[in-house]
Amino acid sequence: MTAPVFVVDRLDPAGPEFVLDGPEGRHAVSVKRLRPGEPVILTDGRGRWAEGAVQAAEGKDRLVVTGLETVREEEPASPRITVVQALPKGDRGELAVETMTEVGVDAIVPWQASRCVTQWRGERGLKALAKWRATAREAGKQSRR
Repeated sequence: MTAPVFVVDRLDPAGPEFVLDGPEGRHAVSVKRLRPGEPVILTDGRGRWAEGAVQAAEGKDRLVVTGLETVREEEPASPRITVVQALPKGDRGELAVETMTEVGVDAIVPWQASRCVTQWRGERGLKALAKWRATAREAGKQSRR
C-alpha cells in the first residue's frame, strides 16, 4: 500500500518533527487511523513534497510526523493544460473537476454562458467555487498530483 498524501500550507520542516493538525490532521487520525511508524507524504500542493513517518497521534486531530529532512521538488508539467468548463446542472460540475484533475489538467476555469441554466451569483457562486476547489484538492491528493 502506498503512503497517504496530506496537503499542508507550508512545507518547511524547521525541526525534527512536523505537526499535522486542522482538517488534514483530523483526516489522518480519525479517518485514516494512522499509527506510529506508518509512512506519510506531505506536500504543499505547489510541487514540494517530503516523505516521513508517523511518530504519534495526539487527540482526534493532531499527528506528529518525523523524518522530513529531505524536501523534494517536482517541476511543473509541460505543456500546462487549461480547460474552460461550462457550469452544468446538479453535481456534474464536481464530477468533471474531479475527473479532469485526476487525468492531469492544470487549471479549470468555470464558464457561465449567458443562456446557461446554472448561474453562480453572490453567495451561491462563492459556495459552488469552494466546492470545485475542495473537489480539485481531494482529487489531486487521490491521484498524487
